[in-house]
Amino acid sequence: MSPDPKQVEALTALLEQAGLDASDLLTAITTLAKAKQVAQEKQDDEDKAATTRKNVINKELVYPDEKAIIYQRGDVKTNVYYFRVYDPSSKKQYVKSLETTDRVKALATARNLFQQIKGKIAKNERLVSITTAELIEKHTERLKRTVSNTPHMGITPDSLRLKSYYLRNWQDFIDHLGYSKTTIDRIPKDNVREFGLWMLERPKQSGNINTPRSAEQINNMVGEVLSMYNKTAKRNRLISADAIPDIDRVKESKDLGYKRDILNEDQYTKFWMYMEYTYSKGKKIDANGNKVIDPLAQRDKDELHKRLVFTKTIGILYNTGIRPGEFLKLKWSDITEPKTTTSDDKNKNIKITIRPEVAKTGVRRVIVVPVKKRFDVIKSCYKKMGVDIKPDDFILMNPAKNREAYTRQSLYTRLQRVLKHSGLEEELLQENKRLSLYSSRHFFITMRLRYGKVPLYLLSKVVGTSVKNLTDVYGHIDPEIEADVITRHMGRLVKNGFDMENPVVLTDD
Repeated sequence: MSPDPKQVEALTALLEQAGLDASDLLTAITTLAKAKQVAQEKQDDEDKAATTRKNVINKELVYPDEKAIIYQRGDVKTNVYYFRVYDPSSKKQYVKSLETTDRVKALATARNLFQQIKGKIAKNERLVSITTAELIEKHTERLKRTVSNTPHMGITPDSLRLKSYYLRNWQDFIDHLGYSKTTIDRIPKDNVREFGLWMLERPKQSGNINTPRSAEQINNMVGEVLSMYNKTAKRNRLISADAIPDIDRVKESKDLGYKRDILNEDQYTKFWMYMEYTYSKGKKIDANGNKVIDPLAQRDKDELHKRLVFTKTIGILYNTGIRPGEFLKLKWSDITEPKTTTSDDKNKNIKITIRPEVAKTGVRRVIVVPVKKRFDVIKSCYKKMGVDIKPDDFILMNPAKNREAYTRQSLYTRLQRVLKHSGLEEELLQENKRLSLYSSRHFFITMRLRYGKVPLYLLSKVVGTSVKNLTDVYGHIDPEIEADVITRHMGRLVKNGFDMENPVVLTDD
């Protein structure tokens, strides 16, 4: 619709008479529109506030001198009562449904709830409470963010799995006590103090069920649980320091001797010869002690090569003391020729670099050991299987799985099969020994201390551990080695009347 010319002419004349032009008119119109918009917004806010006030009905103070109320909502058909109080830690209102329409019951419930909340406020705790399962989930998520393949730069994936196992046991204990749905701040801390004893008596679900649980592992569980309450619950003000569970640790033996069983020298000889001359040749020893064809050796065309690779791998582990986990992360670029002075050494020795991200301690170390031929055989076996070795390949890699490193479990499975078919498994069971891949490291250290007379400082550098750890775990070897020194001249003392027969005993004065 076009404007009426007469109206336009009249408006123009009016503006000229007032000393105004078209821009003045536009400014006036804009100002008027803005003022109208502000007035409308103000009215909308007042209408909204009035509506909100109408939604809060039957409001009543929980206590006359406290700013906590119960109320009903006008926009809710159930007419249940709600509880509301200000949370100073989050600077927000804390609201909770009381799930009742009875005023007296609502008021009693609210007063009880307020006392709990008042205590949490006094302790600077958040008003929102969580269950043990929710706490474990929060703590696990925090741990996942710290996962790193580089030691001491976070926790390793293996450590995460172990910590998760520890926390699952804690959840089982909480369920056993009937506190599954109880929030962590409401669980009496004295009621959970016997977690360690409960774990000690709990039947084992796997492993050797005839041996008791390790006190050391149980205490590690206790440590992880306490860490969860301190680093996740307390730090996030979900619980106060004085409400953290009080858990007793179980007693551990002060004997820091072997933590894993190892082969004796005769058993090692039997073990090595079986792998070298029977297992890697596709045979096994039957019940009568005779060498027979092993059907498993024919399961694929590369099985004999795989057996030879395993045999040489075990030989390397037993002759270097490298941790199995470290060895599985080694790459061919980590294996180089050392700077030697003789051709004989050059043919025997190899230089192994344990990178920081591979080493358990996170510290780079270099060792030179006479295992070059074993590495050469491994590389030759891969070539015979049609695999072209590259510098960035893992020493033990699976070409069928994108050249990924073999797992510890795959090596352990082969180890158990070898022990069974060699006849060593039964012999070890009679001695209550349980051999693992890590036993190779303990064997290496023991033999070097017993026969190699290797200085502790040098050995600690080679195997990547502290001198203190060596003396704590293997200190019993010194008296065995130096038995002749300890008993030297004892014969002369006997001749001079020194009593070697009767023991010395303590008596009361």
